[in-house]
Amino acid sequence: MLWFDDLYLDVILFPNHDVYLVDEDELAAALEKGIITAGMSDLAWESAGRLMDSIKRDPEHLALARSLRQAFNE
Repeated sequence: MLWFDDLYLDVILFPNHDVYLVDEDELAAALEKGIITAGMSDLAWESAGRLMDSIKRDPEHLALARSLRQAFNE
């Protein structure tokens, strides 16, 4: 794994191009507790949706991340 940022809403991409959206409950809890605003929550959902759509359309645009991961594994 090249990197991992644990955000309130996470998009996980596996090497086989499976993509998952997780931690929706963490985003909802942050909104409920007033840690983030409704606008921030909306932006997180919109951004995650755009990222997932982009990955599904062309998962190979992440080739740079794969090549960097290979370099670190050598």
